[in-house]
Amino acid sequence: WIGAPIRKEDFLESIIMLEPLDNCIQIIEKYGIDNPNSTKQLSEYVVDTFPELDIPKTAGGKQLKLNIDTLGTLRDQAPLFEDIYDYKKQTTEHKEHIKLYKAISPSTGRVHARFTVLGASSGRTLSSEPNFQGQNIKVKPFVGYSRVGDKRITTADYSQQELRIFSLITENKEFMALLERGEDGYKAIASNVTGKDPKDISDKERKPFKTATLALLYGQGAKSLAEKLDIPLNETKKLYGEIKDLLNVASLQKSLRERQLDKAHVPTFFGE
Repeated sequence: WIGAPIRKEDFLESIIMLEPLDNCIQIIEKYGIDNPNSTKQLSEYVVDTFPELDIPKTAGGKQLKLNIDTLGTLRDQAPLFEDIYDYKKQTTEHKEHIKLYKAISPSTGRVHARFTVLGASSGRTLSSEPNFQGQNIKVKPFVGYSRVGDKRITTADYSQQELRIFSLITENKEFMALLERGEDGYKAIASNVTGKDPKDISDKERKPFKTATLALLYGQGAKSLAEKLDIPLNETKKLYGEIKDLLNVASLQKSLRERQLDKAHVPTFFGE
């Protein structure tokens, strides 16, 4: 009975409601695009219809980058972009529902995810088949309820624990204060580097700064991070340097070196 119970009947209703076929047909009839799922066809239509728009292209450079994020920024430009955005979002949610439904065990009626120790680049445990950490927000309400509906499996998240621990280690009073106030540490880092107000930092803008900060704290090299973020190595090194300054990394490294100069070994911060 170890596993997450699923409200299966309600979940099936949700899957039926999210079926994207009707929306697909509406887009075909409204815009004359034979296959709304084809990036090539969408790109050709957008280029012909909106030649004035400057839209980023895919890695190959032959097609427009019409993913959810790009379409989200274009929603106000024309009804087409709003329709395609809503359709792609619905399609993604439908796929996430189907993925979770297929993971339900026929013998227990529960989902038994796999947990890999040190599976994530940050050093944390990683769940898969399905990925509970990365579940779509529309799927979460159906997971964790018992059959009678009066109990639920619940988790508590230790928010931004790496930044909290590291700020204590380096005695970074500024970061300890903002974390105490409940502010977002990764947005604070993004704000300091970009000069933007933390309130104006979007989740999309926050993500690379979180990735870079965790990569730095867990010892990932600049080269592999540059490949992960798909940005030039010199930009990655510059970003690392700026984050190091903000988090007082250099002062910690210096104090650790000075403390160990007269020893024959170098212990970790916690004494191992």
